[in-house]
Amino acid sequence: MLSMAIAEAKTQFSSVLDRVQAGEQVTITKGKARQPIAVIIPFPEWEAKKPRRELGTLAHLGSVTFAKDWKMTDEDFLDPLNDDYFFLGKGSYTPWEPEIPVKEKRQEHE
Repeated sequence: MLSMAIAEAKTQFSSVLDRVQAGEQVTITKGKARQPIAVIIPFPEWEAKKPRRELGTLAHLGSVTFAKDWKMTDEDFLDPLNDDYFFLGKGSYTPWEPEIPVKEKRQEHE
C-alpha cells in the first residue's frame, strides 16, 4: 500500500488516481508524524465492503427489494401523494389492481 502526505497527494493526484484505478490502495497522511487520515481504494472494493442497509426494528416483519432499474427523483420522494407513485404507480411491481381506485384511497388517508 502506497502512503503519501497530503501535499504530495495533491500535486500527484492524477497519478494517485491511476494507481487506485489499477487496484492499489493509497493512504493519505498528515503532519510530521505522518498520521494516516484517509485511504483511497478502488471503487469496486469500496462497493463490496459497504454495509447493507437493514430494516431496523421491523426487519423480522419482511424485506424490501428494489429492481436495478428502479428510479425515483427527489421531487417524487418528497411528494408521496404524487399519483405516479401512489400505491401501484411507477416503480411498483405489484401484479394486481387495487380494489379501490387510487383517488378514493387517498381521501381515506387524509
